[in-house]
Amino acid sequence: MNRSISWQELFNRVYYFFPFQLVILHFKKNHLLLLFWVLLFAIVNKGIGVKYGAHILLLSPEYNGNTGFAAFGILGFAFGGFVMAFNLYSYIMHGFRFPFIASVSRPFYKFCINNFIFPAAYTLVFLFESAEFQASRELIEPLQIAVNLFGYILGMFLFFFLSMYYFFKTNRDINTIHQHRRRFRPERVEQANDGNLLQMASRWKSIQRNHRDWRIETYLSHPTTIALARKSEHYTDEVIEKVFAQNHINAAIFEVLLIISFVLMGSFREFKWLLIPAGASFLLLITMLIMIISAAYSWFKGWTTSLLILSLLFINVASSRDSFLGIENKAYGIRYDTEPVDYHHYIQNGLPSIGEQERDKRYVLGMLENWKAKNIERYGQEKPPIIFLNCSGGGLRSSLWTFRCLSYLDSLTQGKLFDHTFMITGSSGGMLGSAFYRDLKLESINNGKPLMPMTYFDSLGRDMLNAIGVSLITNDLFIRYQNFEYRGQRYVKDRAYAFERELNMHTGHRMDRSLIDYRRDEQQARIPMLILSPTIANDGRKILISASPLTYLTRAHLPGISGRVLAENLSFEHLMRNHRPQDLHFTTALRMSATFPYIMPAATLPTVPKIDIMDAGMRDNYGLTTTIPFISVFSDWIEANTSGVYVIQLRDLEKIARFDNHINTSFSARVVGPVGSVYSNLFNTHNYAQDEMEDQLRRWISIPFDLITVEMKTNPLLPISLSWHLTRFEKEYICNGIPQPVNQNAIDQIIAALSIPSDPKRTEKTSIPAAGNASRSGNEKD
Repeated sequence: MNRSISWQELFNRVYYFFPFQLVILHFKKNHLLLLFWVLLFAIVNKGIGVKYGAHILLLSPEYNGNTGFAAFGILGFAFGGFVMAFNLYSYIMHGFRFPFIASVSRPFYKFCINNFIFPAAYTLVFLFESAEFQASRELIEPLQIAVNLFGYILGMFLFFFLSMYYFFKTNRDINTIHQHRRRFRPERVEQANDGNLLQMASRWKSIQRNHRDWRIETYLSHPTTIALARKSEHYTDEVIEKVFAQNHINAAIFEVLLIISFVLMGSFREFKWLLIPAGASFLLLITMLIMIISAAYSWFKGWTTSLLILSLLFINVASSRDSFLGIENKAYGIRYDTEPVDYHHYIQNGLPSIGEQERDKRYVLGMLENWKAKNIERYGQEKPPIIFLNCSGGGLRSSLWTFRCLSYLDSLTQGKLFDHTFMITGSSGGMLGSAFYRDLKLESINNGKPLMPMTYFDSLGRDMLNAIGVSLITNDLFIRYQNFEYRGQRYVKDRAYAFERELNMHTGHRMDRSLIDYRRDEQQARIPMLILSPTIANDGRKILISASPLTYLTRAHLPGISGRVLAENLSFEHLMRNHRPQDLHFTTALRMSATFPYIMPAATLPTVPKIDIMDAGMRDNYGLTTTIPFISVFSDWIEANTSGVYVIQLRDLEKIARFDNHINTSFSARVVGPVGSVYSNLFNTHNYAQDEMEDQLRRWISIPFDLITVEMKTNPLLPISLSWHLTRFEKEYICNGIPQPVNQNAIDQIIAALSIPSDPKRTEKTSIPAAGNASRSGNEKD
């Protein structure tokens, strides 16, 4: 017969409900885990990392080129691992505060189902945000969205099932241990019960005085069943500690096995099916961090924090350049087994001599003559206009925008744009897109087949982050034990290798060659000269890389400063002249120009001291600081042999001075403002400096000069992320973004410069599609 309960007792049963008390515990003592949950909630709610597309990796994972059931299933499986790590950490670190849990059957399972509030809240938020995101940004139908989210839930529960199966087989509750002791040591149990019961109870109370047990009145005995918590005072501390100790050891073994499996997965990460979504890699990374800490605590208890600090100090020392963990990324192709360059001596006394510069200038003058002869033969122009292409950086966004612009404009001008282009330069992703288009043009020239570049747009836009993420968590954070050989040199496989491998697969291995392989085609003006300009992280100089010689750009050539050493430019070929610089792998050169911090490692060159190469956008995101000195060096020839100079900038963002409204608006803004404002205004400062250079060039050049900007008009409410992973909407937005009103004037200028009759149909106004209505434009002949 059920008795009625008082309001006070009802309140106690609700307030001291185990799941609620666990939430209070997390806020009071589990700050590390709360930090991870805050990070996840902030990402899926677009609170942080939106500019870099962090939310896309979780809300819309991609696997083998598809955003579908498999991708979401893997992401859900990885999230299940994170939840289990969350439960293990909480149980190992704080389970002793709830001694009643040792008295129930399957204690760890009961702990997990009561620790559901954070995982359940995140899952609900994720399902809502992901459904909305898939509909608006991936343009997925509702039925497929439901299938995808079902895959996520299925993957999550699959991990729960597998892990719980392990714990059901290994963990024992207090009754099982008590029966085991009675079976094998009955006389000791009797003695304990008769002689030492009071003493053990006293010792347990002593332990209780050292920490406060959390009062629990009710708990979830099953996901849908609430039960009253049993008292545990009648059990000895020895037996209760035995339960927790045995469960902790099993949990630690489980965690170690998972960590080992992550490392072993790195051995096979080049298999396509192991390139899991980058969001899943991120979840595995934070899962490993939690597991390492909780596994260490299982073994070392109070010494854990000290040992972790010592381990970090050891890793910091052991990972220096000259130690056994100090594995550097190298520039694939060049030699590292010859005497390194004395970098400081080179800067002071080893820059190219006047004779070397004159030799290289004569070489490029021959290239210019070949370029002129080609255009005279094809178009009958005695003085053809010369075009310099500048491509902005910006990850995959910029790669696709540059590729799309070149496809559209070259098709619109019937090939005249590329024929009149002598040089291409710029930064990061823009150079990747332009280099790929250049290779497609070369392939078309060689085989005589029509160029159909837009058939490669989708392959160029495929995800690049999955391979990078898998390499990071399974290899780069541990010992990098795999190697490969190229041009007789051995190099370590890391995420830079993974990036290049993916890039080559996406582009059909057309750029899987060395710098020297492009030299003859550039010299004969069959393709434009291409200059990459990554930054030397150590001193901020630019290091210029090309298949053609560049020593003439290592000194100033602008009016008023001629003859003075231009410290910002170094020639890669000249600096590395004893290390086979022309054997540098071309995709490595592209990667060095697009080395965004943390995403890819900086390449280290064989110098003393060693120098690291970083993203070209650190110094010049648009390429004008390379283009204008080049025009200056060859200004006499250009003025005598061309009808005008046209610099065409392909920008993936509008050229405006962006104003930050949030500086000094709060205490945190005032703290990070001095540093954050410098970075946020980096591209603004590039624009200011380059506008000044452009103005100087206009003043002294004697033939027509114009800088034409083709820019992507962005929607502030639907920004395109700076990432190596884009959504379907973002790709289609880029694809349809050229023939817009903002670019009509620029297109008209290009048409006029190349003396092409205008096409009335081309001037029809079209608008950028709204979210959910994007479609590939078919107006141009690609």
